[in-house]
Amino acid sequence: MKERMYSTPEVEGVERQCVLFVVATANGQAAYRGSRWGRSDRHWLIELQDGNQVEIHNDPPLLIHIPKPGYTFELDGTCREVRAIEKAVVLQ
Repeated sequence: MKERMYSTPEVEGVERQCVLFVVATANGQAAYRGSRWGRSDRHWLIELQDGNQVEIHNDPPLLIHIPKPGYTFELDGTCREVRAIEKAVVLQ
């Protein structure tokens, strides 16, 4: 079965919005910031901002916080406006 993936849009000149995923575990909770995510029959797949991926198995309780347009989340749950990306200028 092919997984259906969802993602936040990429906008030139600003950082990409993150969706905050909070997973209940036996030791507390784990939080992930992702820009792409999907659900198959057996697990969740989250693509993190740095390109790494997290798979969540065994159907633990999972909260998904999706920001309104122009906002993003930090790992601690703080919602803030997206920031402009500064382009590096190299002088020779």
